[in-house]
Amino acid sequence: DNETENGKLYISYPMVEALRHYTVLESFKELTVKCKRGNCPNLNACADKETCLKEPHYKKIVTETSNPQLSNINKYTPSTWKELITAHLCKMNDLVHDVFDFPQDLCSQQDIFSKQKNKHIDQACPHVSVLSAFPIYVLDYYGCERLHEKLKE
Repeated sequence: DNETENGKLYISYPMVEALRHYTVLESFKELTVKCKRGNCPNLNACADKETCLKEPHYKKIVTETSNPQLSNINKYTPSTWKELITAHLCKMNDLVHDVFDFPQDLCSQQDIFSKQKNKHIDQACPHVSVLSAFPIYVLDYYGCERLHEKLKE
């Protein structure tokens, strides 16, 4: 949690798939994925256990449902990066502050994890909000105001 003393850890697995798992901003806001099938802590109490166990792995879901133009990260244009960074940062801000807009302040990884846990993981059917750490790192690097200006260029 401190890049000067111990280093800073950005939690995001899988990061590239989280970037690719995007079609349009409106649906991305609510996009979550279930906890891994057999690893679900509530699997035995699940009313839909058989369906959950048959769900494909997240990477397969991303491949099948994402915008094909996002399949090769090396071919992202500056406008694609701007759109993805904005989408993930608005989603982070919504997760932490309940406002789907560009953040006005930085959010710590601890706050993001805590909100993920409270809103999504600690539910009867545990899931997580799809959120990549790449855009959050960029936000931490540039700061809110400077990054917002860079995204307008």
